[in-house]
Amino acid sequence: MRKIETQALNVRIFPHPKDAYRQLLRRIYESRTPVKVYGNTYIALTSLNDRDEHEARGMISKFTNIESDNWFDAMEFVESEDGPQIPSHLFANLKTFRFVFNYKYHVFMFESYDGKDSMSWRFVDKYFRTISELGSVSRGLEHIEIDLIKDQKGLDELFDFERLSKINITINRPNPDLTNPDRRKKFQERLNEIKARQLKSEYNAIPHESIQPDESIKEEAEVALTDGKITTAGYDGNGLRKEKSSAEFPMTEQDRFDADTTPPEDAFRRLASRMLDKIAGRIRPQA
Repeated sequence: MRKIETQALNVRIFPHPKDAYRQLLRRIYESRTPVKVYGNTYIALTSLNDRDEHEARGMISKFTNIESDNWFDAMEFVESEDGPQIPSHLFANLKTFRFVFNYKYHVFMFESYDGKDSMSWRFVDKYFRTISELGSVSRGLEHIEIDLIKDQKGLDELFDFERLSKINITINRPNPDLTNPDRRKKFQERLNEIKARQLKSEYNAIPHESIQPDESIKEEAEVALTDGKITTAGYDGNGLRKEKSSAEFPMTEQDRFDADTTPPEDAFRRLASRMLDKIAGRIRPQA
């Protein structure tokens, strides 16, 4: 059985004309611009099918730019000055991963593990943030926000200290044309009312005391799971100070499938659909 995993980013555009998310992805793809995300690792959107009115799908690829003047000859077992001349447009170690981008919920879901190789959400996040700054991509799209979608279970871990000394919560403006549960709507309306795009809350404990998160703090933190970030600090049972971040808890869906009977594309789409249902459950009005 082959294991696959998916993770997701929440992509929001303010303000956005009709088909803004389709335009964004199309422009990114047509820019044909690899982005350096770490060391010699680059990422690019390498295929795109956006004919469906509800979603786009395709491949996001990871590859390596080999730049070296220092080579080792394993036959002679000595340093060599006669390394290969690699054309600047050629990259090595190509790995491709499937993605689907749902327009309604503006969620970009991708294979974070395809059974053989992995794609870090940090790489995808940096790619989107960097490529969105290109004039050819951002033209007419005034402000683009990207957030990792975090796991609901991570909240308990974030607050789990023997002595909780600090909580920082950042809430970015949710998309205005989505119908949200009351708690998301409240923060959306508050930010709109004061003409702000971001709200930050900081809670510091009384010396030698532990913060007791109330419903208001938990409410803020739940919204930040999709539209923001959370960091906490405190002391464990041994008196050691530790810090935690919601970035440590990406929402991850995983499954196993028989590659002999199930096409990988079908397995990924099934898993992405399951993930979207869970994400949409956070956004839809609560009964």
